[in-house]
Amino acid sequence: MIPTLRHFVIDQPHEEAKALFKASVHSISLSISSYCNRQCSYCPNSIADRKSHRNFMSDDLFFSIMRQLTSVGYDGRIHLHRYNEPLADKDYALSRIRDVRVFLPKAEISIYTNGDYLDRPYFDELARLGVYSIAATVHAGAAGKTDFASVNAELDRRIDELGLAFKTFEEGPGFRVVTGTHSRGTHITYNAHDFLRGSEKGNAWALDRGGVLDIPKTYVRTRPCFVQFLEMEIEWDGKLLPCCQIHNDAFSHDDYVLGTLTPDTDLFRAWTNANYVDWRIKMSADERKDKPCTTCSYGMIYADGDDTNAHLQHARALLLQLNAKRRDAALAPGA
Repeated sequence: MIPTLRHFVIDQPHEEAKALFKASVHSISLSISSYCNRQCSYCPNSIADRKSHRNFMSDDLFFSIMRQLTSVGYDGRIHLHRYNEPLADKDYALSRIRDVRVFLPKAEISIYTNGDYLDRPYFDELARLGVYSIAATVHAGAAGKTDFASVNAELDRRIDELGLAFKTFEEGPGFRVVTGTHSRGTHITYNAHDFLRGSEKGNAWALDRGGVLDIPKTYVRTRPCFVQFLEMEIEWDGKLLPCCQIHNDAFSHDDYVLGTLTPDTDLFRAWTNANYVDWRIKMSADERKDKPCTTCSYGMIYADGDDTNAHLQHARALLLQLNAKRRDAALAPGA
């Protein structure tokens, strides 16, 4: 997908915003709850408390989002997670998944989990409800040991517990990835990682999540990022975030919140608000990125001197002027 001028226009009318959203967005992270039972060192939950409270997305907000996505026949990915453990509350999780399947029959429901609550009966139920894929990151023991030998041994235990035929997808020093498929078609991937591999070279495998984690990163980003053109990140309380790397509870004063959905919010117009457009402008530039993206390698776009890069730079220059004029007009006396 190559961005168009329309992606940089602020506060578009409903029908225009709706058409742009339908043509562009293929991935939505929808955090149906806040709770996570772990506080892993490579995750912002190690510094932001997601363990002492269980917050759930309200019915009014959830069904408002579902109805609006239904209106565009949304058929992309729905990820039911954002720094939470989506399978922790089984009845609630299954109910929400059932609702998503009813409202969005063509969407691919995806779950990222630590796998702590996942057993074979639970997996069978998720498959029955039409979950497309599950990605489980393995941890060793209640304390969450991160040494690879312990994590790899735990991976073997979980494979045996699930009773499914797995095959190795990828492995190497400090990591192992295995995959399997339920008879109903649900794909599951188990990941075992040494998250700090590469630290000796100054660039650990784990991301520093907007710079909030003490993870060695000497890399400095200049490449464009298209995440805000293709995705939407919705927290349990309706807050909209730029991407999956930004955990708003890990920053003070909601520094990077792009807006907040309520049951009455126009989802599509929210996706074209001034905050989203500002992020698209700055992330489409082929130049050093400001915080919190300075050391991030997520969503990497390689576009050295080709048509895509030329298009981006031309569009960006035009729209910096266009949006400046729009803001000036909005701030003019009597506007």
